[in-house]
Amino acid sequence: MKTSNLAFFAVTVQLITTVFTPLGAKHYPQYAYIWGTDDWQYTNLTDIRYHFTSNPEKDGDTNVPNTIQCTERNDINNQDIDNIGSNTPMMDYRLWVPTQKELEIEESSRLVTMSDLFRKDIPANGVFITEVPRSVKSFFTNYKYVAHCGLSKSNRNMVAIRMAMPHRILPFVGPDLKVFSSVKPPEILVRHWERKLGSRVRPRFTCLTKSHGNTTYVCPYPIEQLPLHQQHVEPDAYYKVLSKRFVSEVDVTQPKIFTNATIPCVVKLTHGMGGTAVFLITNETELQLTQSKIMTTHPDADLIVTEMITDLESPEYSAHFFVDKSGNVTWWEVVELIEDANGHSIGTMWTKNNGRLRQIMEPFVNKVAQALHQNGYYGPAGCDVLHNGRQGYLVDINPRMTCSMPLCLMAREMERRGWSVGVLTRQRTLDGTLDDVIARAESISDGEVVILSGGELEGGAIMAYVAVFSDSREACEHIISNKLPFICTSSRLSRTER
Repeated sequence: MKTSNLAFFAVTVQLITTVFTPLGAKHYPQYAYIWGTDDWQYTNLTDIRYHFTSNPEKDGDTNVPNTIQCTERNDINNQDIDNIGSNTPMMDYRLWVPTQKELEIEESSRLVTMSDLFRKDIPANGVFITEVPRSVKSFFTNYKYVAHCGLSKSNRNMVAIRMAMPHRILPFVGPDLKVFSSVKPPEILVRHWERKLGSRVRPRFTCLTKSHGNTTYVCPYPIEQLPLHQQHVEPDAYYKVLSKRFVSEVDVTQPKIFTNATIPCVVKLTHGMGGTAVFLITNETELQLTQSKIMTTHPDADLIVTEMITDLESPEYSAHFFVDKSGNVTWWEVVELIEDANGHSIGTMWTKNNGRLRQIMEPFVNKVAQALHQNGYYGPAGCDVLHNGRQGYLVDINPRMTCSMPLCLMAREMERRGWSVGVLTRQRTLDGTLDDVIARAESISDGEVVILSGGELEGGAIMAYVAVFSDSREACEHIISNKLPFICTSSRLSRTER
């Protein structure tokens, strides 16, 4: 949009009308963000007229293009511009205009968001929910649709479920969908996302109390506190496809299901999440410890026991994709789990030249998407495959925004910037404040580091998910090990609990 086509009318405190051109820029984006009493809201510049309570050039306020006041959208129309006066309702709104660098990223970006993928299936009033209901003190609590998650009420666990895990999703909701998160991320983190990924990543937060009877909620799990008929997937159908038993309904090669534990085997709680309810059993002692743990944490849980796939080519392959309401896979990407020499998870890795991995995973993606569609599900999903060099075995399906999906959504944009490998760390602890961690990340020149979330822990550390892109796996691991202030180098989950 050319500056000449957009009039910014300014009114001084004495209501003297002047004309002001912010930033002297050649053009403006077709959108900006306005700050209200609660949250930033994404809006189209053509829908709003602005007037100021001060003259920024006269006052010497160099920051004013980012902090100008304006009336609420549509309060003033084109015919009424000359009639602005004391009766015009003044709102405590501030306009934020993206920087030139953010605009350049925006114009050429290949970043994929949920708004892009849901556009034809979810109405404009859709609200994206980031948090899974749990049986601990999370924002949502289910009693029927139970998730088999960790039950600790420690500060660390609460930071994980209210901040670190949901916040990593926020940059990828996109500009069309509104989003609810019970704890909003710090502004410094949001600005970091914008500097790294462009202005479209700023979330449009909303309150659930502002929702209406026609609002569609895009949920990561059935949520009993929300109207069931307004959730994007019917809750009973959704709970079914979330079950580990649903894997057996997909017509692909998969591990055999045992009626009893036969060592070696894999024991799963049917609605476990994040690897916390998957146990690899290789001896009688591990079986007894697993039984004891399950009886302590989830005594009523449904269990499934499968054979253990051995002689693996890689720890795990996974595909992350989007199936639309018609059953079409409209986007998909693949990653692999990578481990250190001790068998601890570093995270997941995307590579630019992944044709062989895509060839392995494509039949699984198509079959899983077909099964999900037949059971009424549409939206983001992931599936995990173990491969022994001869054939793959489908071991898990996750019909929601998965842990590795942010890495996949960034992948082609980072490829455009010249990076060929990306690694998304598992949940990790970093030393220092969030400001320190972001400053360190933005100072790195031999790779691209994106801090996706950062929740403060007791004692001054940060719990975070971090994405690192560079020229090779070795370069990514070097950045993770030597240039970021991680307190520990291994995943919080041992291999037997993943």
